[in-house]
Amino acid sequence: MNYCAQVQISEKIKTDRMFCSSSGKTDETDKSTLTKWEEYLQKGSPMKKKKTKKTKIIPQKNIDEENIDERKARNENMKRLAKRIQEEKEKMKELKMINELKELELQKDEKDEKKELEMINELNELKKKNETNETSCCIIL
Repeated sequence: MNYCAQVQISEKIKTDRMFCSSSGKTDETDKSTLTKWEEYLQKGSPMKKKKTKKTKIIPQKNIDEENIDERKARNENMKRLAKRIQEEKEKMKELKMINELKELELQKDEKDEKKELEMINELNELKKKNETNETSCCIIL
């Protein structure tokens, strides 16, 4: 017997071999194998099921909506923080102004005290002069 080709079909670890003859004449016993062979050639692939894994595809709309929500939340937080920072800056400016006013008042008080002391000293000097003048005047009379 002349054989033209050999095909190996694997099915669950078992292997079956099928042969075809080179001549067109076949026996009845070979017809059953030829029909299987012809079926195999018509299908064009071994009788093996291809298994593919199905992956879940998340719609882009949901992802985009989540990202948009996160961005909105971040922007709101940033706005709140900016307002707080601005309020703190304003408070600091107010405190600085209050401190400057207190310092000016203290300086004015010190100046006023100095002026008062100078005036008191001048008055005391004038009193002394007047006392001396009065005594001298009294003596002359």
